Amino acid sequence: MKTKVFIFILVPSFLTFTGVFSAIDEICIAYDDQVLLRGETHQPANRCELLECTERGMAKKSCPIPFGHNSCVFMRADFTKPFPDCCLRIECPKDKPPRFISRNKLYDLLKIS
Repeated sequence: MKTKVFIFILVPSFLTFTGVFSAIDEICIAYDDQVLLRGETHQPANRCELLECTERGMAKKSCPIPFGHNSCVFMRADFTKPFPDCCLRIECPKDKPPRFISRNKLYDLLKIS
């Protein structure tokens, strides 16, 4: 009789526990405590980046880093605009267009980890 009671208690506990984990797999929590469902995106306040909840976790898209000649003018990032319109811009003469580099490429070039 003791064996039957032990099995009866173990099975309902296991089912409840796995149900909780499958629910957690469907959400992501951003660093500003915003809760996202898988597939949803979020732009945190006063930041120019886009967070997306994916099946692998939270993914972040950030702005490319512009660079150009001394004749180029940097325009400030505008956090009131949605991503990527909020990104830092650079305006250069037509004969010397700006170039962009991803953060990962910059880190590779500078050997920053």
